[in-house]
Amino acid sequence: MAETVAMVAIAASAGLGAYSSIRGGYMQERAMKAQAGAMDRQAAITEREAETERQQAEIIERERQIEEGLHEKKTDKILSEYRARMARSGAAMSGSPLEFLGETAGELGYERELMSWQKRREGAIHLDRAKVLMAEAPMYRLQGDIYRKGAKEAVTQGWLGGASSLLKGGGMAYGMGTGSNFQMPGVIRGGWGNT
Repeated sequence: MAETVAMVAIAASAGLGAYSSIRGGYMQERAMKAQAGAMDRQAAITEREAETERQQAEIIERERQIEEGLHEKKTDKILSEYRARMARSGAAMSGSPLEFLGETAGELGYERELMSWQKRREGAIHLDRAKVLMAEAPMYRLQGDIYRKGAKEAVTQGWLGGASSLLKGGGMAYGMGTGSNFQMPGVIRGGWGNT
């Protein structure tokens, strides 16, 4: 009778161990699939951020072209007005007036170049950010793939662990039932110290 109870206890323990192992595998699979989904979402967010940065660089380039064109018109207007004033006053276009006109043209040209450089630099920063983000997105996707693969492996490991528990329990119960050299642990036989 004690052997039957012990065999039932071993079988129940093996069944519980198998259930726990399989359940643990599915829980781990669920967690890894959630992580994979999070990585996919992060990749999509990163790609959208990269596209936004690229578009921002395009906008800045258009602004640069417009501002440069407006500045060029402003420069032409200022120089034309100065020439017209000089012509109305009857002054010759040589010496100091010509030097002033040249200095003014140089200052306006420098101003336009500086403005253009600043806009190009700002656009380049946005393009660089877009490139970095586009390089990150595939890494998130790869991490998602790794989690998906891990999820499949977790289920497989859960089932293998469950099968192992059942086989161990079945082997122990079989050994008890056939009268082989099976030794019951002291706890099952009724004592803590007896082995």
